[in-house]
Amino acid sequence: MCESCSRRWGVRMIPKTYVNSQNYVASSTVRVCKSCDWLSNAFCMALLQGQHNNAVLIHASGNINLRCTFAAIHKEAM
Repeated sequence: MCESCSRRWGVRMIPKTYVNSQNYVASSTVRVCKSCDWLSNAFCMALLQGQHNNAVLIHASGNINLRCTFAAIHKEAM
C-alpha cells in the first residue's frame, strides 16, 4: 500500500491476530488504507456522539477493525 493511499496507525490499534509477533515488536506503526481509517474514525465518532443508528450502519459495512474490540491503549491518544 503506498503512502498516499494509506494512513499510519499505532500497532495497538490493530488486532494482535492480524499483526505477526515479529512485526509487532519491530515496528511501532502499520499502514491501513484510507477507507478503513475513515470508517474507523466515523464509527468512533458515532459512538461518542450517541448516534446509535449511524454506528450500526457503519459496523454493518464489514470492516474487520470494527469487528474487534477497541485497542487497549494506555495513556495514548487515538
